[in-house]
Amino acid sequence: MNRFFGRRRTPAPTQSIVNSNVAGHMLLVSDVAGDVTVSLGERRYRYWCHPFPPPKTLTRAEAAALPSSALHPRFAVTPLVDRDTELEELRRWLDAEDRLAVMLIHAEGGHGKTRLAEHVRRELTGDRWVTRRAVHTVEDVDESATIALGEEQGLLLIVDDAHRWPTSTVETLLINQRAMIQRRPEIKVRVLLLARTTEAWWPVLATTLRDWGIPETAIRLAPPGGETARELIFDSAFAAYRELLNPPPPPQVRRREPAHYRSDLDLTSPRHASVLGIHMSALSTVHARTTAGADTVSSYLLDSERTEWAKRHNAGLVATPPHLMQRLVYLATLTRGLPRAQARALLTLAGTPDDTDILIDDHGCYYPPTETVLNPLQPDLLGEDLLALLTPGRPATAATTPPDNWVIEATHAVLRRPTPATPPHPWVAPILTTLIETASRWPHLATTLLHPILHEDPLLALCTDTTTLLRLTALPPEIPTPILQTLHHHLTEDTQHDNSAMLAALLPHRIETTTDPAHRAGLHLDYAHHLKRAGLHQQAHKATERAVDHYRDLARTDPATHQAWLANALKTLANRLGQAGRRQEALAPARESVDLYRDLVRADPTAHRAWLAYALGTLAIRLGEAGHRREALAPARESVDLYRDLVRADPTHQAQLAHALKALAIRLGETGHTREAVVRARESVGLYRELTRTDPTTHHTQLAHALDALAIQLGGAGRRAEARESAQESVDLYRELSRTDSAAYQASLAHALDTLAIRLGDAGHWGEAREPAQESVDLYRELSRTDPTAYQAWLAHALDTLAIRLGETGHWGEAREPARESVDLYRELARTDPTAYQASLAHALDTLAAWLRGKGRSPREALAPARESVDLYRDLARTDPAHRVWLAHALSTLANRLGEAGHTREAVAVARESVDLYRELVEGDSTAFRFYLAQSLWQQSVVAVGTGNYSDLRSGLAAAVEAVEVLQQLVEELPGAYDRTLQEARRSKEQAYEQLMIIRGAGS
Repeated sequence: MNRFFGRRRTPAPTQSIVNSNVAGHMLLVSDVAGDVTVSLGERRYRYWCHPFPPPKTLTRAEAAALPSSALHPRFAVTPLVDRDTELEELRRWLDAEDRLAVMLIHAEGGHGKTRLAEHVRRELTGDRWVTRRAVHTVEDVDESATIALGEEQGLLLIVDDAHRWPTSTVETLLINQRAMIQRRPEIKVRVLLLARTTEAWWPVLATTLRDWGIPETAIRLAPPGGETARELIFDSAFAAYRELLNPPPPPQVRRREPAHYRSDLDLTSPRHASVLGIHMSALSTVHARTTAGADTVSSYLLDSERTEWAKRHNAGLVATPPHLMQRLVYLATLTRGLPRAQARALLTLAGTPDDTDILIDDHGCYYPPTETVLNPLQPDLLGEDLLALLTPGRPATAATTPPDNWVIEATHAVLRRPTPATPPHPWVAPILTTLIETASRWPHLATTLLHPILHEDPLLALCTDTTTLLRLTALPPEIPTPILQTLHHHLTEDTQHDNSAMLAALLPHRIETTTDPAHRAGLHLDYAHHLKRAGLHQQAHKATERAVDHYRDLARTDPATHQAWLANALKTLANRLGQAGRRQEALAPARESVDLYRDLVRADPTAHRAWLAYALGTLAIRLGEAGHRREALAPARESVDLYRDLVRADPTHQAQLAHALKALAIRLGETGHTREAVVRARESVGLYRELTRTDPTTHHTQLAHALDALAIQLGGAGRRAEARESAQESVDLYRELSRTDSAAYQASLAHALDTLAIRLGDAGHWGEAREPAQESVDLYRELSRTDPTAYQAWLAHALDTLAIRLGETGHWGEAREPARESVDLYRELARTDPTAYQASLAHALDTLAAWLRGKGRSPREALAPARESVDLYRDLARTDPAHRVWLAHALSTLANRLGEAGHTREAVAVARESVDLYRELVEGDSTAFRFYLAQSLWQQSVVAVGTGNYSDLRSGLAAAVEAVEVLQQLVEELPGAYDRTLQEARRSKEQAYEQLMIIRGAGS
């Protein structure tokens, strides 16, 4: 069996899943001994993988009949010149040890991407490699994907025009390859992507590949170098084409050197800036000296094609006359190949006469069908030149190919929808993509075809992808503003899909073409919003800064109109900077926004009070994240008070009040007001539940966030069972939301998972806590790769949580790596922003000190991080008493490590200080801190036993007795959460008692 992805393979009996709910992708793998069948969900793909055609030598007669065939990479008529560096890199990539790797080769059309891939593919032939080409389809394919490698040890899969593929389809292809190598570990797979551009699609795919652990490489093919390199390319191509097309001369006749024929050619001109451009000149020069423009070279080659069409028609070999064949080739080049049924429908709409099957078969006589019919004229640039030369409105040239007015009518006809509600035809995307790519070299296609088509039906542009939209907006001449406005309006009004990427592609052009300064400023804010939705936080804050600059200029000349807009833009900038990890920088715009809104409220309280409340909430969040937790309380309280007043008069402000209460709860919890924090968080959740009952779509996200915040506050108050339930509900909601838009909720889900892991650990479910902790780390690691500034701190926090959860289950060795990484990340952050990150660094050091223990490790190793953690917390507690609880915890850890290192007297003193701090905290809030007091009492008894000192043992025994009493009360209140700590405290009590009795006996 030599098929790689076989269409007609009859699957063997397999295990089935029926009447079950399966979340996400489901992979079914069978026939593992030989073929590997990979099925994703309903086995619906939008690609085929085909064997390459068998090797074929182009004959002189075939090349003379259709000269364009000599340019086709498949026949490799010309040698590969000036690509040694790229070839070596490709060979190293193929030889690497990675089992699955991806490489992108990108350049504009005609630079030799396909030719380079073909050269490498041929080198692998007979070397235990299978090579296949992946072909994107315009409709779903329902069959399974069968991989048959036999005894071969490697697979090279080549994806041409990868920039035209939806990123999700490329990801599906890669998922299938990854599943295959998991079943066949001896196989090496390489996926080679060829594309004209990297815009929009490649950064997204490259990030996904890094997240999956798949090595990715990108190579840009540079255009031919200086004149010498271009001469070498021309000379080698000319010699090859002459050898192919002209019979050898008699022995006594000496052929002229290629240099003679290029004497009148300007190889430095733009038309020779690509390898294909040089090859086309060389090919035409073999027939006749042609030194005119590139369109004339193309026209000459196309005339040769038409001559062959006429010959075969006149000989009765085909029924289709040349003028009609030209139109078929035009449509085929536009659509780039279609299934036969779609080809029939296309030809019918285009108004072609006669039997469509005859037309399709006649076309196939010149351009053979593969998995599709109506295959395009190759190479791509020659096909694009055909489109341009046949389209009216081209610049005046010496080209002999006359324009055909039919192409305008036919192109409109095959794209037109009967009604606006009718779905677009499946060939709309490839046609528009081809027209846009051609218009980048031939601008008259934009004015003659693209713009009128999109003026008639602007929404057709949405059938393409983000990359193609970017190219559309960059075309000269500029796309008419009404088309952009229609697209922008539709994408904005469409609430069923996340259109942020497409809007982000459209808005820069709209910004550039807008003459109204106020409108431009507003568009900058819109652009920032969609960049943020797409996860591009750094770009989002830059766009917001530009909006602030525009509004500041406007407010200077007309403050009455624009001051409110400036205040709003400043508030938004503060949020963008905070989300980008620039926490101290976010404070100035947040404060300025509040000041501006206060001025506005004084002038008109009714119009601006809600905005002042919102700005105060923003300031509170930014202050808290920047480490100014106590200062954040006042604006958080004022925001809640203002919203309460607003709700009394207008209940529509209820959602804003719920948000402000949630923010206040977080600020209260950070400053040690645990009881009030729980009250405010519960109120926020209650309001969101009420809102969700009437409008779940709008408020589900905020309910999930409020539940996450409530879980944190309940945990801080020692109400661990309730905290765990709230955290679990938050995670469940975010998972549900992520099913429809994973990118938008990835960060929120990661945070909720981190909270759940903490709450599970606090409730004594240490084994269960590991999985959400690890998932949170994985999600934050993925996010930090694309935007490290925004997510490095969150990754560090998640790593700290994971280390604690691993250590709690006795996996000290595994815990050390995430603990060290967390410390390293926080050190880096604290160097630039100590106010915001000193406390987090202290906590991470405390965690590292706790797990630097176990077999083969010196107890002294943990002393340095433990002492540093205590020192940092002492500094913090001097200015903010809220840090006393963490100082007490760090002291307890240091006491434990000192005891293990043999510094028993110092350990006892440190342990007593920890106990004293916890006693003070329990007096203020007995519910929240009883467990920590019991834990520190137990630690005091442990280090006391190590001293062997009678006085220390007496105080240690008393501490153990008290610890057991407190823990017994806690176990009664929350069964299962404290059992292990209670057992250890009882053991310490027994040890202290035994040691005390021994000393007493020795004394008597």
